[in-house]
Amino acid sequence: MTDVALLLIEMQAADPARGRVPASLYAIVADGLAVGRIVLRHGHDDTLRLYAGQVGYAVDPVHRGHGHAAAALMALRPIASAAGFTELWITCAPDHRASRRTLEKAGAVFVETVDLPPSSDMYARGERRTCRYRLDL
Repeated sequence: MTDVALLLIEMQAADPARGRVPASLYAIVADGLAVGRIVLRHGHDDTLRLYAGQVGYAVDPVHRGHGHAAAALMALRPIASAAGFTELWITCAPDHRASRRTLEKAGAVFVETVDLPPSSDMYARGERRTCRYRLDL
């Protein structure tokens, strides 16, 4: 797995009207370059645990395939632990094979695939199911 550092970009405030919890947004930095982003959502409600996930990440297309996302998940573990988490719930689309491999490479365990509720943002975007993974800290 590649070595990465996480650089805090922004602390995002909660937006209860939109169902958003506070979040910490980090740049994923490898070899001095920002190669993507990872976000830690500071919430423990069912919506995050079941559907949206407490973590989201993206690696820029030109930097994909080098293990940066899995390394970022590993680097996020002590940050999340210090914030009071004992586990992180991360979700991805069932057909997103690269994300599923990333989660497994980082040590996350597949728990189940669930139907998204019609009230969710993901459902509104056309998604109907999501895979739930647990990353123990």
